[in-house]
Amino acid sequence: MIRARRLMLLLALTLPAPPIAAQSLEALRSAPLEISADEAEITRNGDMRYSGNVVFTSATLEARGDTLQLSRDGEGQVRVRISGDPAELEHRPEGKDMQPVDASAQSIDFDRATGVVQLRGAVAVQRAGDRISGEELRYEIVEQRITASGGDSGGRVRITIDPETLEGFEQ
Repeated sequence: MIRARRLMLLLALTLPAPPIAAQSLEALRSAPLEISADEAEITRNGDMRYSGNVVFTSATLEARGDTLQLSRDGEGQVRVRISGDPAELEHRPEGKDMQPVDASAQSIDFDRATGVVQLRGAVAVQRAGDRISGEELRYEIVEQRITASGGDSGGRVRITIDPETLEGFEQ
């Protein structure tokens, strides 16, 4: 338990929160979804499956992978799963002093209602000179908050902190 708390503290120090949220959750929810792929299948209930060179764009997010599954729950909330070897995600937040986040993983789940991206399997994330790798990672887009774990198999999270990031804490 103490180890987990130390890890959370280290992650909080590694990727500091921006001074102001660059993107509101409402703006994220209302942004159009654009998907392109080699093939698409849409079912009667509105679930969609795309395959081959998939590109997904919404607001400040872009993801690429081999397959994409889009589903809606009973309240119309959209969930997207992108898989690949690896699947890739780019978040280019709008706003002064906001650093882009680039990530890769075996699967990327995006919950549009909460603005949360869950990455699983060989996760690697980079923001400026900071890097995090592990087996699972949760990225809260609006807050730009990251929580990572080594996974159930006893793996470890690895973090590289750019000295310039640490200098920002002295201000």
